[in-house]
Amino acid sequence: PAIEIRDMRVDYGSFIAVNDISLIVPAGEVCGLVGPNGAGKTSTFKVLTTLMHPTYGEVRLCGMDLFEDPEAARSLLGYMPDFAPVPSDLRAWEFLDLFAHAHGLGSSSRRRTRIDECLEEVHLTDKRTAWCRELSRGQTQRLVLAKTLLHRPRVIILDEPASGMDPLSRRDLRVTLRRLAADGVAVIVSSHILSELADMCTSLCVMNRGSILAAGPVDEVRNQLGSAGRT
Repeated sequence: PAIEIRDMRVDYGSFIAVNDISLIVPAGEVCGLVGPNGAGKTSTFKVLTTLMHPTYGEVRLCGMDLFEDPEAARSLLGYMPDFAPVPSDLRAWEFLDLFAHAHGLGSSSRRRTRIDECLEEVHLTDKRTAWCRELSRGQTQRLVLAKTLLHRPRVIILDEPASGMDPLSRRDLRVTLRRLAADGVAVIVSSHILSELADMCTSLCVMNRGSILAAGPVDEVRNQLGSAGRT
């Protein structure tokens, strides 16, 4: 599995944010993590991105223990937080070049090639020289996604990526995520809106109050939730 969570719990003092959850996301899967505010999605993502340790539990990325060698795990990860800041005084390509350089992607010509590939992946080629401050909310989200793809991560974690996107941008995002999955990348994407993820993902994990209510293929989970609503 690209992502393997076993019996993970996250406490904040006496408050249980994530309550002994287990989840497996294979390579090539686009898994939607859905639930209302306070469901435990953000705490789960903080653990997966090595930003915090769980109270207990086991987490592996591509077979690697997340906490034995977090630096190595981070090299496999691409993380796009909700409302990621973008400097207004850089052009789109300059913003990407800054991170390409940080990832050690080599010479300026190699970085330029990879930047152009990522801009094309998120359908922003025509905005290459635009100032970041000129981009719409949806375009900014896609630019941050391009930044997330620069180092070719094997696991991509996206926190509310469709927030602020128009229908066309959401369609483009869906195409991008499916293409990444076809290349063997595991993607886990969060939202508090089930319908927002249902046509974007191949599987769903529904959380509420720190627990997993249902997990599996999209149609199976929707049927489970529908049946629960009728009982």
